[in-house]
Amino acid sequence: MTSNAQTRKLIFDNYTTDQGLSNNSCNAITQDEDGFIWIATKSGLNRFDGKDFEKYYSLGSKNQLPSNTINKILPNVNHQLEIGTEGGLAVLNAKNGEVKSLLINSTKELLAPTNDIQDLLIDKKGNLVVSSKGGVYVFNSYFKLTFRYDAFRPNDVGKKRLYFTLGPSLHLLPNGKVLISSMSGLIYELNIERKTLL
Repeated sequence: MTSNAQTRKLIFDNYTTDQGLSNNSCNAITQDEDGFIWIATKSGLNRFDGKDFEKYYSLGSKNQLPSNTINKILPNVNHQLEIGTEGGLAVLNAKNGEVKSLLINSTKELLAPTNDIQDLLIDKKGNLVVSSKGGVYVFNSYFKLTFRYDAFRPNDVGKKRLYFTLGPSLHLLPNGKVLISSMSGLIYELNIERKTLL
């Protein structure tokens, strides 16, 4: 028996700082509803139109990001991108470039791990689930904090490693609940409607 399978040659283009990318360490990538590619790096957010890179940084300007280390990008409705950085959450309007930064309130000792955003997820009702090194937080579609789980207390500083989650850690189940994988090896189940974490 013979086979006439054709092999297809794949062609890849590589993009680095030489082509305009802000940093060669890429943490996440997504495409928005207008077709632009967004690349999260250790040194800024990049929008790619197929030819050129437009860069977004934390520079002290009106439309700044909370941090240059971007861990996660999540497209949302109405040309909106949710951006998880090591310094907080940002909501970027991809049409006009406006950025709104959101800090999760915490004690002075835990402000950094609480706002070191590791993963983002939007459920079927438009709730934004945020996992960070400090815990899990849920915002409604108006960005009002509706649930919080702080994994650490101020007296844990210096005694424990303050890593509740690290990297991709959220998974939406068909029943609307969210599984959270923690650095301790435990899997948590978040019920957003009942505001419980088991």
